[in-house]
Amino acid sequence: MSVPTLQQLASGEWQLSCAIGGHHVFFRAEMPLYAGPEPFLSAFLLPTMAMRRYLTSPVPVCETWLRNSRALRARAADWWGFSSGGILAPEVQAPPHADVGTEAHTGLFFSGGVDAFHSLSACRPRIDKLIFIEGADTTLSDTTRREQDRRLLQSAAAAAGLDLVIIATNLREHPLFRRIGWWEAHGGALAATAHALSMSLGAAIISGSVSMQPHGSHPDLIPTYSSRRLRLDVYAGGVPRWEKLRTILADPIALQHLRVCWVHQTDGDNAMNCGVCEKCLRTLLQLECLESGVTHGLPTFPADRLDERLRRLKWIPPHVAPLWRHIAGQTSLPPSLRRQVCQLLKRSERIRRSPLRMPPFLMDRYRHLRAAWSLHRHPGSAG
Repeated sequence: MSVPTLQQLASGEWQLSCAIGGHHVFFRAEMPLYAGPEPFLSAFLLPTMAMRRYLTSPVPVCETWLRNSRALRARAADWWGFSSGGILAPEVQAPPHADVGTEAHTGLFFSGGVDAFHSLSACRPRIDKLIFIEGADTTLSDTTRREQDRRLLQSAAAAAGLDLVIIATNLREHPLFRRIGWWEAHGGALAATAHALSMSLGAAIISGSVSMQPHGSHPDLIPTYSSRRLRLDVYAGGVPRWEKLRTILADPIALQHLRVCWVHQTDGDNAMNCGVCEKCLRTLLQLECLESGVTHGLPTFPADRLDERLRRLKWIPPHVAPLWRHIAGQTSLPPSLRRQVCQLLKRSERIRRSPLRMPPFLMDRYRHLRAAWSLHRHPGSAG
């Protein structure tokens, strides 16, 4: 790892960069960034452990971050078997840059999805800024999608009366970062981004997932990325999605700006959600169960009929089948849609039981490759 450097580009943006294993990594935003090692160490700790290697920092590291990293390594070893490797760095007790600046704001990572809007609604009194990462789910090369994302999220932030901080990074393009799955690595990426913004942030909130299985943004893991200058926390980890969707229904800003899709199987210029992938359709059906007709005319989804789009979905992966069975059991769902959901479950089960199907480990690998290829061809963002 090289010494992190901060420079102001000709565009006026600030770029924090570092070489990790000979590959250039950067964070770029329209504000000064924190030129310490913690952003890069947070991102690459778990990938380094997965390779049983050590990442050496040439500059001193916050003693609070180092102390917390021991708990982080222990958790990773228990959950994923990352039992060796880690960080080699000189420790400093109170470096001049360790204290938080006078503008110690609280930021919320915000993608415009269900989890994000639920957190915004509940945590609004203590949130000063919304944070959106370019390069996490949308490739940096897709300038059209990036501009669409910016317009939508800036509109949502303005409606909520908050500033939107947009920060770009090429973390996901680094070969070391790709050594582990996004399911495990994304928490480190979020923590790294928050540390990069810690010239003005004193705390950052990450919206919790429905799942409480071990994953990168688990409530027990994220606080262990904290440092002397930055506190990281997770809000509403394990809260059922149905409860979050009820919050969405009561929030006109959320309904006007909802953004859940990362597949983007259609090329419509106006629809931020493709409306035909499994996640889009599942979200729309859950909203219909809670309030009939609410999905008609949602501005960020295609306007064509929901039952027609549902009919075109070929199958659903086994890990989300329980969610679809729950939808099928809702009496509030219109009968025509319930029939389509039941038929989808049946054909998905036939595919799963087919004697010609791939072994489970190959099917899992196929899903990951297909998702990666879809992201490459039609980059989008998760909600």
